[in-house]
Amino acid sequence: MVPALVLIFSLAFYIRLHPGRQTPAVYLAFLSLAFTPLLHFRPDYHTVILFLILFSFFLWLWSLIPRGKWVVIILALVSVFWGSLLAGKIVSWPAAVDRTRLVFDIPTYKDAVRLHQRDARYVPFPVRRLLFNPSVYTYILGNNFFRFLTLENLMGSLLLANLYPLGLGLAAFFRRPEDFPRPFRVFLLLLFLQITVSRSPDKFNSLYIWFPLLAYLILRGARDVRLKAYFLLLLISIIFVLPRPV
Repeated sequence: MVPALVLIFSLAFYIRLHPGRQTPAVYLAFLSLAFTPLLHFRPDYHTVILFLILFSFFLWLWSLIPRGKWVVIILALVSVFWGSLLAGKIVSWPAAVDRTRLVFDIPTYKDAVRLHQRDARYVPFPVRRLLFNPSVYTYILGNNFFRFLTLENLMGSLLLANLYPLGLGLAAFFRRPEDFPRPFRVFLLLLFLQITVSRSPDKFNSLYIWFPLLAYLILRGARDVRLKAYFLLLLISIIFVLPRPV
């Protein structure tokens, strides 16, 4: 019931923004999204499922109403923000922050910064605080993000076939962001932050609440795929994924 509801809202959001006749590849993407393991994942907190339904509903509602869009998008942001924190286990319901889940609370990094500030005698003391400071977390956040974007993580959650249109959808967004819904920049930033600040991001928990956003990017990219190549990738994905449901 939940996967069907989320999928319906996600497809309705896309169709509302892009009405008219769709290409065969887009219809094939509709089918591929139904098989996506991420859609059928069950998070530890049932509240996350509710937030996912609300997020997909608010996106569809935002595309539907002519006025008051800012109210709906705030509701969507609240839903996806709390849902992402709960799914990533950064907070537990209702709002208890688990600091041990954050990269900023890893003793190894904090102790290393303090140690170098104190013992790096080859550097003048006033300069030590400039060289050895919490800006090291910028590198850690970036490293976390790129370690998460492995082929295994993305294939396991989104299917191999969907990586093809997803890449094209992201390329289209960075090439012409004005062609995408305005809130997308904020949503992508939140997705980046959720993945990077988590001490050990999980492919399903980190992406689950973001299914409607990823579905939209996949459908946008599907308009530019080569149909035969996409169909072959989808066939391979289904053969390898269906025997091992999530």
